[in-house]
Amino acid sequence: MIAPKKFLKAVEKWGEEQENIRAVILLGSQVHKKTTDRLSDIDLQLYTQNPLIYSKDEAWFKSFGPVWLADVKQDAEQVTWKIIYEGGLLVDFIISSTSALGKLDKSLPPHFDPGYSVLIDKDKLTKHLPKAPGTARPPEKPSQEAFQKNISDFWLNAYHVGKYLWRRDLWRAKHHDWLMKGNLLEMMGWHSLLIEGQDSFTTYQGKDIKGWINPETFTSLMTVFGRFYPADSWRALEDTIKIFTKLSKEVGIFLNLDPRLELRDKFIPLIKDLQSNPLD
Repeated sequence: MIAPKKFLKAVEKWGEEQENIRAVILLGSQVHKKTTDRLSDIDLQLYTQNPLIYSKDEAWFKSFGPVWLADVKQDAEQVTWKIIYEGGLLVDFIISSTSALGKLDKSLPPHFDPGYSVLIDKDKLTKHLPKAPGTARPPEKPSQEAFQKNISDFWLNAYHVGKYLWRRDLWRAKHHDWLMKGNLLEMMGWHSLLIEGQDSFTTYQGKDIKGWINPETFTSLMTVFGRFYPADSWRALEDTIKIFTKLSKEVGIFLNLDPRLELRDKFIPLIKDLQSNPLD
């Protein structure tokens, strides 16, 4: 695997030589060396005069080392390359216009919050950037509408999981099961913010979840993911409902909002009936 330090030096040298590249900022765990491991990504924000010229050209990133996999996404203003180099080093190149950097003078986007390091700044574009707080940005306190929508979406997905397990349409059941896990993740974030008093975490993809939910909740997660077998999927559905109901009730009490427990009382008997009386 290419050593991250060596890779960053190569990018700096390349960036200094490219007239189109005006600034390069390092983000993520590589800014704080103590939090890295052998598979830690390198996250680079490149600011250029014309980002779209990098959407088709692959020669520039291939010059840094042998490439295993390259994936690109783009919109009208930004190009993002995810590159896995030989040995497993993943590098995210987010390529934006220099005008986008000027818009960060007043507030940083969430992915800058843990910290950043300016590698190149040819035009002193970063001198007015706010200081990063050094910690991840937690979710916001939910509004009544957001809280109620989360609960409604959860039970809608739970219904579909039960329905498709009953039909033995197992892939569709797993699809809705994953959507339901998204509802659970959002509720866990609110619970950690409000009940546990956590203030420096992100719910993004459940990152470092063991560090921001309480041990009891973390242990209960061990049984909410089931195998493809119908019996195990039914069990996982039941356990997911248990933990979601507990957390949503506690968050509802804290916010003085209705946790909609009547939905539990309506849907659980239906789900149990479907499990006991399979279609086939």
